[in-house]
Amino acid sequence: MQQKTSNPKTYSSYELDNGLAFKIIEEKYYPFVYTFALYGVGSYNDPPYKKGIAHFMEHLYFRIYLKNKTLDQYTFSKFGTSNAFTTPDYTLFYYRFPSKYQYEGISIESEKIKNFRLKDVDFFVERNIVLEEIKMYEDNPFEMLRNEFLLHFVEGEHPYKFPVIGYKKDILNIRERDIIDLYKNLYVPDNIKFVIGGKVDKNKIKKKIEENFSSVNGKKVEKNIISEPKTNPGYFEIKGKFKNTHILIGFKGPSFRDIEFDVISLFPYLFTDGKTSLFYELIENGLISSTSTIIEESKTENFFFFHFVLPSKRNLKKVLKKTETIFEKIDIEEKHLEGIKKKLIADHLIENEDLFNKCLRLSLCSYYEKDDNLIQNIEELNIKGFYKTLKKRIDISKMSVGVLVGKN
Repeated sequence: MQQKTSNPKTYSSYELDNGLAFKIIEEKYYPFVYTFALYGVGSYNDPPYKKGIAHFMEHLYFRIYLKNKTLDQYTFSKFGTSNAFTTPDYTLFYYRFPSKYQYEGISIESEKIKNFRLKDVDFFVERNIVLEEIKMYEDNPFEMLRNEFLLHFVEGEHPYKFPVIGYKKDILNIRERDIIDLYKNLYVPDNIKFVIGGKVDKNKIKKKIEENFSSVNGKKVEKNIISEPKTNPGYFEIKGKFKNTHILIGFKGPSFRDIEFDVISLFPYLFTDGKTSLFYELIENGLISSTSTIIEESKTENFFFFHFVLPSKRNLKKVLKKTETIFEKIDIEEKHLEGIKKKLIADHLIENEDLFNKCLRLSLCSYYEKDDNLIQNIEELNIKGFYKTLKKRIDISKMSVGVLVGKN
């Protein structure tokens, strides 16, 4: 096992000979322990006609039994909680236990990777749950619009084009052998990154991981070389069963590793958050009822979005014209930039006071191989550098717009 250099004030970093990497955050005064297990398996790995298999696997990977108890029953018996989610790039499982049960998350993941067994009853129960989730997404106007948006504006068959949750016909096309193949090929030590944080002794945690995982073999995973999705600007409208009209405006954003990702993290503060934001006048004038900025991590350049909810479809043309004018005539002073920089840094510091957020951030930076220099990058950003990114990313000649027209 190799020990890697890292900042000893924040975490210790290790890697086993079989490729499993893990980081440990010691928080002596925190009464709980988090275990985050990130697998490099996302919807990007979904094969044709089996869209949603990575997310389906997330569900099935929880269908294990420990001491004749389901995972939920077992974690509850130890006063713990567990959850998971899947993205285009990865699947993340996480657990929280009182510090007296600090090894439980490690033991659970060890049991899963060593003894995953797929029972017919579990397969069909979880398949029905996934199908119900797909129905729920169809009843969510934002998710419906975003899925249509990506289908319209991402060229070809790029994996980022399709919803993580998949399609009903594809889920019904997945067989148990497909799940087993995914497990054998990608649920291996070389494709896992752990973060353990809380009231722990790092040497004892390290020893526990070595005991549980050093003997686990598995193929070396060829890292995905993810191509950048080719996109087209344009406009489309669809009609929906929903009360309100929704607008989604998308621009091409940087990868999570790019320093520009830290810069565009200021966009919510500039455009949509609070009374000093540029789009707040649309709320004041009654043209929209709410607005938000959606920026998500990605291995390559990918869309980020501005989302608007309109109380009336009669406001649609006015909102589109007004937003285009705002984008074209952005003019902020250095004082304004310094203000939103301070807000971002303050929010980031507050969020990282919470151990869950700290473990999540460290998991993502570890997976995407990103140095977490957000605060330094923002503090050093000047008005010229901000405008350079702003003009590059907010280019209305490359703007993509999707509209879900509501009934009102």
